[in-house]
Amino acid sequence: MSRRRSDFPADVQFGEHLTRRHREGRPLFGLPGTFTGRRWLAREGADDLGLAHGDPRPSPSPLITVGVLGGTDLDQRGLGIDVYGTLGNFLLLAERSRNDPSFQHATRDQEAIVTALDSVPGRDAWTPTTIEVDGVPLPFLRCERGGDWIAFHDLAGECVWVHVEQPNGEAVSLVTLDDVTPYLE
Repeated sequence: MSRRRSDFPADVQFGEHLTRRHREGRPLFGLPGTFTGRRWLAREGADDLGLAHGDPRPSPSPLITVGVLGGTDLDQRGLGIDVYGTLGNFLLLAERSRNDPSFQHATRDQEAIVTALDSVPGRDAWTPTTIEVDGVPLPFLRCERGGDWIAFHDLAGECVWVHVEQPNGEAVSLVTLDDVTPYLE
């Protein structure tokens, strides 16, 4: 389960998993230094991080979240995170939250959410694309909904994902981060 800053008790340090991952030398990805907008930690869980680039909703400007989702390998019991379903949920819920009053954060209608989740795009909705990471084009799988899109690249046991809300048509490229401080301020 991924958590947002408001979900953490006062005695728990938000950013703990992010800083630990960085200290351990495990890769973290974000937008290059040419992006001059706001950077912040949007979601954090033991195996799930999302680094946001842009203004939080309800801002109408583009918002790009770059994350790492762990636990995507199957274990001996055949269990693991369903990347297609998990990221499809991110895409669907973000788009619907912005455009459907029954999904607004303060008034969420649980029945509407359950019904909508029945329409999460399956594997067949994902198409190959290429996104540049550290200057190298890498194969990603991409899914679109309502103009927004989400894409992921397998990193053997986890994946890097990019979620673009209200895109402005500019190409997205990623870099490995050396400094996570801007996301914690």
